[in-house]
Order: sequence, then C-alpha cells, then structure tokens
Amino acid sequence: MVFVEALRSVAFENGVINIDADALEHLQNPPQKVLSVDDPDVLLSLKLFLANTTEAAYNSICQAIMEHFPDSEILSHYQIRRHVALLSRIQPIVHDMCIDSCIAFCGPWQHHDKCPNRGRKKVPVRVFETIPVADQIQALWRDPSSAQKMRYWDDATNALLDKLRENGGVVDAYEDFYNGMDYLDAVRLGKIKEGDPILMLSIDGAQLYESKQSNCWIYIWVVFDHHPQERYTKKYVLPGGFIPGPNKPKNVDSFLFPGLYHLAAVQHEGLAVWDASQNRVFKSTPFLALATADGPGMVYLNGLVGSHGGNDCWLYCGASGHYYPALLKPNNYNHAGSNHPDIDVKSLPAASSGNYLENLKYLMQSHTQTQYEQRRLETGILKPTIFLGIQPNNILGIPNCFGSNIMHLAAINIANKLIPIWHGSFRCEPTDDKDTWHWAVLKGRVWQDHGKAVADATPYLPGSFNHPPHNPAQKINSGYKAWEFLLYLFGLGPAILYGVLPDLQHKILTADLCEAHEMLTQFEKEFELLYYQRRTVAKGPPICFSQWTMEHTIRNLGREIRSHSQPYANLSEQVMVPGLDPPTDTLLRCSIDLGHGYVLLNKRECTPHHLPP
Repeated sequence: MVFVEALRSVAFENGVINIDADALEHLQNPPQKVLSVDDPDVLLSLKLFLANTTEAAYNSICQAIMEHFPDSEILSHYQIRRHVALLSRIQPIVHDMCIDSCIAFCGPWQHHDKCPNRGRKKVPVRVFETIPVADQIQALWRDPSSAQKMRYWDDATNALLDKLRENGGVVDAYEDFYNGMDYLDAVRLGKIKEGDPILMLSIDGAQLYESKQSNCWIYIWVVFDHHPQERYTKKYVLPGGFIPGPNKPKNVDSFLFPGLYHLAAVQHEGLAVWDASQNRVFKSTPFLALATADGPGMVYLNGLVGSHGGNDCWLYCGASGHYYPALLKPNNYNHAGSNHPDIDVKSLPAASSGNYLENLKYLMQSHTQTQYEQRRLETGILKPTIFLGIQPNNILGIPNCFGSNIMHLAAINIANKLIPIWHGSFRCEPTDDKDTWHWAVLKGRVWQDHGKAVADATPYLPGSFNHPPHNPAQKINSGYKAWEFLLYLFGLGPAILYGVLPDLQHKILTADLCEAHEMLTQFEKEFELLYYQRRTVAKGPPICFSQWTMEHTIRNLGREIRSHSQPYANLSEQVMVPGLDPPTDTLLRCSIDLGHGYVLLNKRECTPHHLPP
C-alpha cells in the first residue's frame, strides 16, 4: 500500500520523483510558439538523428558530408541529443534500480540502501528511465496540425451525445471506445471534460534480440484523442518507461510509480497546454481510461490472482469458477465456496468497484499468513493494485479500467477455427448442409492459389516480421505459430482475401449485437448441457484496447536500437517533435494515389506475365 498512499498525497514539490526545476517550469509554463528550426545545419543534423541511425552511422554520415561540404557545421552526436531534448522539452526521469531488476529505488523506497527482495546493497550501477506522459501531451498540442488532430475525440463525443439525444439514449452502432457506456457515464458525471486527454497504459515483456538474452519490460501510453486510424500508429504511441532485464522485475509497482506519480500530479494540479492551432492556453485533466496487458502481465496491474484462482475473471464480475467457470450447478454437488445455484448467462453479475473494495478490505484485515491465503482464495485478490492511488474522478474505476485480452483470443483461439470454416472442413451436425455455407470459399483450386499467394508474399515482408506465414494449404495442419496467424490473417489477409471472402464488416449495429448476444448465450448453455452435463469437473469494442499496439511497439523499438551496448538506455531517446515529422503522403515516382489508402505503383517487370482472374 506504500505506493498507493504516495500517489494519493501527490505533489511535485514533495520531491518524491527525480524531476529537475527546469523540467517542472516547462511543464507548468509550456512554450507558446511553434517548434521551428531555422539553421540548415541544425535541421540536417536533426533529420539524420531522427532517422534512427546508430551513433557510429551518424558520425560516419556527418564525416562524409563535411568532407564534401567543408563549410557545413554538422552537430556531433552528443550535441544533437542535447538539442533534441531542448527542442522537445521532454526529459527522461531517471532512478536507480536493483542490479538484479528486483525493484526501483524511487518514491517510498528512494532512500533504501539495499534491495528488500534479495538484500543486495544499493549501488549506482543500473538505472531505469521514465518518459513523462504530460510533457508528450504538451508536445502534441505544440504543432498546429497535430493540435487539430487532438480535437477528434471531443468532436466525436459531442456528435455521439447529440445522436443519443435524438435516439432516446440508444447507441445504434459500436465502433470505438467512446461508444461504451463506461466512457459515456464518465462524461455525463463530469469526470471527463472537453480538452481532457484520454489515456490507455499498456505493459508487456519484450525480447529485443532473438539470439541473445535481452528481456526487458516496456510500457506505453495510447492517446485516445486521435482518430482510430492514427491512434495506434508508431508516430502517436507514446513511450512510458523501460525496465531493463534480463531478470523479470519482482515489484513492477515500483517501476510504474514515477510515471503514475507524474500523471497523478498533473491530474491534481491541472496540465497547462498551449494549443498551437488556436494560439491559446488552457488547463486540462488527463483521464486514465484503461490499463492493459496480456495474461501474465495483467496480474501485475490489477493485483488479482489470475487465471488459476477461484475467482479468476479479469473483469471481476463475481461469477466464481476456475479458468472457464461452469454456470450450471453439478448434480449432487455440495462443495463449500462453490455451492451456488445455476447462474443465468443472460444476467451475469456485473463488475463492481464496491464489491472489489469490500473484498480488498476483507483481505487486508488478515491477521496470519494462513488467513491471508484463505481470503485470497475466496476473493481472487492478491494485493492492492497501485491504480487505487489515482483519484476516482480521474480513472474509469477499479476494476473497470482493466481490459480483456482479445489479442490472444483472436490470434490463437479464434484464428485456427476460421480456416476450417472458410475451408468448409469445420465439423458440424449431419443435418447441416455445407453446400449452403456461402463463406466456405477456400476450396480446391482457390485454396491452392490462396496458399501460394501467402507464400509468395514472404520476400516482401519486413525483416522485423519474425515468422512469415507458410503456405496454409500445405502447413496449416502442422502447427501454425501465433505470429504466423497474426501476419496471415491480419497482415496479408485484408489484401489476399479481398474479393475472395464475403464483404468484411467494420462496425456492428445494435440490432445485430443483440442477436449475436442471444445466440452466444444460447450456445454457452447448450455447450454445458451437451459436454459438461452437470458433472463435477462495458468499454466499447475490445479491439480498441487490445495488446496489438504493445506488440507492434516492441518490434518497432527493437529495430530502433542505436547502441547495442546500452539498448535500454538508448530506447528512452525516442522523442516526439511533431513539427519535424517526415511527410507521410509522399508517393513513389510514377505512382498514382487511388484513394482510401491504396496506391497504384509503377510497373517493375520487363516482360509481361499472365494474371489469373
């Protein structure tokens, strides 16, 4: 609870985190001018540095330029790093950490002289860096074009609220996080106001090199204020912090603390923002909407027991069970702690902050280790989550802010079922006529050609895509890896399956959602009656807060390591200077923009080839 209590008594002047006076001054009084670089030599140095070149490559290129243009005054690598920090006004917050990656010596533990986990003496050998999210939000508003994009969320919310008033409060389609009732309730209650940034934190473990021990933990911030087509792209995903490995951290709360303390402080004091598009200064309160991770990582965030506990639901819905809980009570069953009557799948107990806090209090009142273990089993709570330190008006709620893991559901659980459905080989009842399956199109020659198209795409995939998918017509039954499914279905699929499968669906109507819900609840009950036979044995579309962004960021960061001797420290140099971003709308020579994200490229082959219809 020490980190929770420290977050609740937040103030920059307390000196709890290592933020210097200049950084604090810039935070409280942001620059009120558009970022620009007039010196051509400095501009060239910046572009070379922001191209993610290594230090050695940067120096070699600079040397070649100066040999050809002796009058050039290209900055050294050290000078340009300092210049970037001054331009962006984003400075990492640095703290010492245990040499074995157990804990971070910050916040309530900043004066500890040894690691409480292994007893190792504190020595200034290893550090971890936190990139303050508030400084990065200010940078997004400091460029006119970027500031305009930050207003998408407010405009979309106002349009939705107007539509709800017209429809009698009924959401007619779900396509983004702001369609969810949790968010809409927060807006109606005044927790979220116009101009308040909406944030999602995501954390995951990463292996930066495939052939050497380089495990680390990374967390990022996703700014929901951007349009969904830009929100999850590399340019707008904000780095949060880097926890060096290779050992797994023993206390993740201590490493998250500086970033969350910085966020809580600006929530308490208000974040001053200069809007470059309107030349005005306003105060906002960043709102923490979601905190996400995969299965192992979520245990660190929500403090619950995970998938192997008696109360294992990520959303803390109150339906007890074990991993996949049975809702129908077994015959002749009378087991203490699980002797509940049948649970109606159509009216599952909703996630409740009240129930969570009541159970947490019950757990924390344990007097002995045995009593704690028993109450942990009863409640499904392992420890208080550090997010309890965020003021209730500035967060979606506990445990409401913790999302579900739709990424692995889509990548493994569902993905290897879609192919048999499209292939027409999915097992079904004898009364079900497969000839009526209009979606079963991957058959015969179409299936063979499709598999060849997947394999032929391999030379065109970036080298960072570790496992290019094999020919599914030949290898799909021999153990497709999760990453192969991801690239196959979500990377190549939209192009290769376009025109082959029936039309894709980008949003779901409320009527369709209700019908799907009815069919899913019928399936669940019939599944239990058929296989289990009573024997003993609200955030919008989940894709909006899945782990896709985190996984993609890990691969981006792995490609951007400039110093292999200090990869973790080097990662923290990722910087955002919106005014100097390279143009994104440039086309290759002789290419034609077809609109809607498609480009017709110039011909490359010297001899004509027949294209199958």
